[in-house]
Amino acid sequence: MFKGMPYEHYFKEVENILQEYEGRPHWGKMHTLSFQKVQKIYPKIGDFLKIREKVDPNQLFVNDYFYELFQLNYANQKN
Repeated sequence: MFKGMPYEHYFKEVENILQEYEGRPHWGKMHTLSFQKVQKIYPKIGDFLKIREKVDPNQLFVNDYFYELFQLNYANQKN
């Protein structure tokens, strides 16, 4: 896909195909998975989020994408 091309439909169709084979997205790439879907395909996501909080309590490595995908609370952000 070239920059500026409509990609949403294409990406969703590819995701649907890959999910049939238990494919999972790369966190650095665009995808349409919700947190609820992430919880289903990553059963230990809760453990990951606890460890993430422990090793990055000031949320230095958390960005808007992580806040949205993992439903993190902006109120807990520490500067």
